[in-house]
Formats: sequence, structure tokens, C-alpha cells
Amino acid sequence: MSDSTIVLMVDEEITYRTDRIDTAGLRAGLLAARAFVGQSAAGLDIATLENQVVAGEWTMRDIVGHLADWDARTRTGILQALGSSNPGDLSVPDFDALNTEMVASRRERGDRWEDVTRDLATSLDATLALLDGISEEQLALPVTLPWGRESTLLDAFGVFEFHVEEHHGDLRAASVDPPPS
Repeated sequence: MSDSTIVLMVDEEITYRTDRIDTAGLRAGLLAARAFVGQSAAGLDIATLENQVVAGEWTMRDIVGHLADWDARTRTGILQALGSSNPGDLSVPDFDALNTEMVASRRERGDRWEDVTRDLATSLDATLALLDGISEEQLALPVTLPWGRESTLLDAFGVFEFHVEEHHGDLRAASVDPPPS
């Protein structure tokens, strides 16, 4: 581990950049992750973003919709932890099934690239607004993340940045490997 990271969880080794362990750092991380998603799509036409498979059976549209859905789900978990909502059970018994269901739902609705990018922007704006109202002390509050793991609000707010990192290769694939002409 480098001097720029710190382990915050012991049940899973999750490392954070040391500049991401306060609200300002989390905000910077969320904004950087959003910018990376946008940069990954820069210069690509809509047909490529909506149709070129870049990960398994997923297109860039599917991945961005997936990121928006999980950001909204995680924010719901944060609100539940703060006591301002009780959305019910957010547990995820089968990640693959839930992810497949989320993508299928967007496809069935006919979501286009403009829909998923708007949803992602709207969701991240809501997450950033929520973060603006969180104190440094609240970041240490315990929370059950939407997939059932006990953690802290710090971890919950960091989920989007880490989720983008998880899909980093997928997002880059479309921008560096254009479809054959």
C-alpha cells in the first residue's frame, strides 16, 4: 500500500485515497468519476454508444444506465441510514440477477443514450446535494450498504467512484476500440 491510501474496512480490504476521506475529497472523487464517464464517450457517435457491445452483452448505454441505477440505489441506502426514508429491503441476494434486471428494464423502456446520461447526471447531482448536507462526523456513521454489507457513510458515498473504477476497462473499450466499418 502506498502512502496515498488507507484501509478503512477490515471485513473486505477496501482502500481509499487519503484525499478522499472527507466530504471535499468525496465530492472531488464523484466529480472526477463523472468526468471520466463523459470522457469515455467523447467523440463516439450515438449508434456506437447504444449498440457496440463493450462488456459481456452490455453497451456503453447499458453501463451508464447501470451506474445511474446503482448510484440512486446507494443514495436511497444513505437516506435510509440517515433516517429520512425507509424504502424497504435493499438487500441484493444475487448481484448478477439484479444487474441483468436493471439493464433489461432500461432496454424494455427503450432508454436511449440521452436518457441514461440524463439519469446519471440527475442521480449524481442528487448525491452531491446530499453530500453537501453531511458533516465530517456523519461520515463515520454506520450504514448497511444496499448489497447488505455493514459499513459507513464514507464508504457509501465512495461507491460511485469505485463503481466507475470497476467498469474502467469497459468504459475505455468503446473509446479505444471503435467498431469495424
